[in-house]
Order: sequence, then structure tokens, then C-alpha cells
Amino acid sequence: MAYKLDNSNIIQENLQINLPIMRYTNMASAKILTFVDKCVRSLNYLKNEGFEIDDLYYQRLSEFTDTISNKLIVNDYKTYQKIKSYINMASLIVDSGFNHKDPGSVISSFYGLKNNLNKLNVIEN
Repeated sequence: MAYKLDNSNIIQENLQINLPIMRYTNMASAKILTFVDKCVRSLNYLKNEGFEIDDLYYQRLSEFTDTISNKLIVNDYKTYQKIKSYINMASLIVDSGFNHKDPGSVISSFYGLKNNLNKLNVIEN
């Protein structure tokens, strides 16, 4: 015997709205966190090569990771695509910084991505 909830239509409507948002948010979050990991690994490598990397940058990356995990909301596919493009651009800069042993490029790529995400208004206050 199947049970019919009084508010089943409302539940179905909420799922139709919320599931895509959760999917795009989770996919974007995974890509952003992979990018942050790439930044950390690049900075660690450069630090091991003798470059001075201020702990403040690691702190900012950690705070950004927490923000992405807790406050990122991606409402649609178009916004997700923009985020992917921003990550791809930032990754190119990280790769260049890594290859040319330039910690400044790694750091600026992170701040560039963060600024672009803020412009998209995908991070809740």
C-alpha cells in the first residue's frame, strides 16, 4: 500500500528546483577545491625549492576552502559553465607560475578566481 503525503506536490516541486542547484553547486565546488589543492601543491613545491611563501597565503586558501564548502550556491548550468571557465583560466596561470617558479602567479590566480566568483554572486554572505 502506497502512502500519499498531503504535501507531496510541494515536495516534488521543491526537488525539481533544488536538485539541479545542488548538482551544479557540488560540481562547481569539486572543481574549485581541486584548483585550491593545485595552488597548495604548487606553493609547497616552490617553498621546497627555496622560495619564501608567507603563511598568510595558506590561511587565505584554507578560509576560501571553508567558504566554498559552506556558502557556494550555483543556481544554473550557465553559471556553472562560467565558473568552469574561470577555473580553467586560473589553472593556466598556476601552471605558468609553477613552470616559471613564480609564486606570485600562483597567488594571483587564486585571488583572480576568488574575485570572479564574487562578481558572479555565487557566494552567500
